[in-house]
Amino acid sequence: MPSLDELRDPNLSVPTDTDVSVDAFPRLWWRYGTPPGQAGFFYTPASAWTGDLPEPWAEAEVFAGERGWVSRSVEICVIARRSQPYRKEWLGDRTWRVYADRWEPGMHIHTEVLALLRGVEETPIVWSYHGATGAVVNHRKDGVWAVAHRLLAQEATRVFKRPIGLSAFWVPLGPTLDARGKPVFVRLPQGAQLNHVTLRLPDLVGERLLADRYVGRDVLERVTALRDEHAAWAQRRRGVLVPATPEPAPAPAPTNGNLDAYDEDAPF
Repeated sequence: MPSLDELRDPNLSVPTDTDVSVDAFPRLWWRYGTPPGQAGFFYTPASAWTGDLPEPWAEAEVFAGERGWVSRSVEICVIARRSQPYRKEWLGDRTWRVYADRWEPGMHIHTEVLALLRGVEETPIVWSYHGATGAVVNHRKDGVWAVAHRLLAQEATRVFKRPIGLSAFWVPLGPTLDARGKPVFVRLPQGAQLNHVTLRLPDLVGERLLADRYVGRDVLERVTALRDEHAAWAQRRRGVLVPATPEPAPAPAPTNGNLDAYDEDAPF
């Protein structure tokens, strides 16, 4: 009979929990701001962290009774991404997300990005988004990822004449602002006004931009190791029923509509 003490051996490889609906990574969400003057921001609950977050993060009680952290801008280094289609169904008095393996007309897309957060690189984070945020971030032509790939990864591939992925660069994200630095709100047909997240690259081009955004050898080697370590994370799929609002969602302001209704309905 095998001895339980074998589990004390650090050289023994032991698979970890493969539950796809829960992981231990801190999560970030984009909040749409409040028109006309409050720009959107990133939010993460303080309970997800073991200590305080550094600047530009600031402590805030975005949701009643919950200590959290907010920042207008972040820089992330992408480790992996995963997306999964879902549809909403009523069960009892709650809306649930019913996840599927394949997108079908009428479904929505939930995307999660595993990344390092600049300034807090000790543990990976997950940027979780769907709905209107997913529509602008995942847009194939001018979304955040499309533009970042074109200006960073593809440009680096051209310059260095070898395949260079986006993980070699810090991707800066923040609110959409006009030339005066004021938040730009987009009104949806349903009435809500949203300040979308956007790519906030510095006013540089070519190799100067690449040099400014390059993560460096140490971070790049760590990201490569984390990508191998968490390879299964990108392949995992959620189960059948998951609450439709697993992230914290406050009651929407009367003038800003029900934001939960605005889900992207095109495949990623």
